[in-house]
Amino acid sequence: MKNHFLLVFLLLIGLSTLQACNRAEDAPAPAACTIKATFRNNICGVGVWGAYVLELENGEIVQPWDAPASVANLVPTSNQVVRVTVTTVPRDTRYDNTIVCLAIGPYSDKIARQVRVDCISADSSK
Repeated sequence: MKNHFLLVFLLLIGLSTLQACNRAEDAPAPAACTIKATFRNNICGVGVWGAYVLELENGEIVQPWDAPASVANLVPTSNQVVRVTVTTVPRDTRYDNTIVCLAIGPYSDKIARQVRVDCISADSSK
């Protein structure tokens, strides 16, 4: 009888753990690309798109530091306007061994934070 209760208890623990995993996978996707942003060439720098930074519609300059592969595949051009969703991320060591020039670009002192670009799309507003 004791073993029967132990088996039922372990089964319930296993099911609740599985249910918790399913809830994490069902978490809602990030919101649609809602922030208007413009790619700016900072001359030198590192990030998802090398020296490109994003100027958000509020004037904030952010350094794209990370992005899912589907987003990182974009090949930006200077002054290209897009819509994005970004999340602040800590600066890590992923670009430490990347060789960059020593010039200070026009946006270097204005970079407010590093971000993960969760979503990117063409800006359709005119």
